[in-house]
Formats: sequence, C-alpha cells, structure tokens
Amino acid sequence: MPDHYPYRVLTPSGDPTLLWRLGENDEPDAFLTGPDGSLLRFPDPAAAEAHCLRHGLDFFWGAGNTLDLAAARHWTEAPLLEPPASCRLLLDTWNFFTDLPGALPAEGPVHDGAYDKLFGGTALHPTSDPASWTPAETAAVRALFTAGFARWDLLAGPAPR
Repeated sequence: MPDHYPYRVLTPSGDPTLLWRLGENDEPDAFLTGPDGSLLRFPDPAAAEAHCLRHGLDFFWGAGNTLDLAAARHWTEAPLLEPPASCRLLLDTWNFFTDLPGALPAEGPVHDGAYDKLFGGTALHPTSDPASWTPAETAAVRALFTAGFARWDLLAGPAPR
C-alpha cells in the first residue's frame, strides 16, 4: 500500500487538504477520490490522517505540499498583471492538474517543451526573454491550466466543513 500525503490547496473559498499518493510501478500519481469520483477533501491534515487511520491507509506527514491555486488561477486569467508567477508555482500547478482524475488536453511536443522550461526554471511571463517561450508554448500552458481549473471546479464540489 503506498503512502498517502497531505496536499493543501489554497483557494479563495477555503484551504482544503487532499490526500495524494505516489503511483506504484507504472501507475500515475493520484489524489484519492470518493465512490462518486469526487475528490476527498478535508478541513486540515489531521482530518486527512484520521481518515487514513479509519481506512487502513498509510499516512505520511513528511512530504506534504501546499499549492496556492488562487495565485495560479490569477496568472492564468490575468497574465499581464504583476507579480509574475514563479516557475515553481506553475510547475506545481501543472503537476497538480495532471494528477487530478479526468482528462486534460493531449500533450505533445509543445507541452513537453513548455514543461521542460518550467522544470528548468525559465519564467513564463511577458517580460521574460521572448526567445525562451514561443507563443504556442504560452498558449498551451494557459489552455492546460484553463482545463485544469475547470476539472478542479467540477471535482472539488462544495467547500469542506
């Protein structure tokens, strides 16, 4: 049984904690979902740990992450405004969206190039070196994020209590 890690998501409507698990063998990383396919959301990491204890799941505090999804949404919807998003925020958001259940836009060479640039720390901002990002890469990242936010909004459901 893989370890389950707390993953806190900062949003304007609350800061739920999700349970993330690293995929074993060829399985993808994923967030835990309920029987209806919605994301399991908890008000804090302690509640997530209690859920794991009740269900016989291994819980590991050591590698919990926090994602400022509100800042990532701001970058997606208003990229010309300051402050620019950090590569780390954009990379974490990309990884978060690809671990959510459900399909995102098909990946290809444009997505691969953009991901490599984020992983390498090249900023995706209008004032960065124009040669470092193509318009297609910028559009691909924003399209992936737009689809990711739509998926998050659908899966997240009402705020946790």
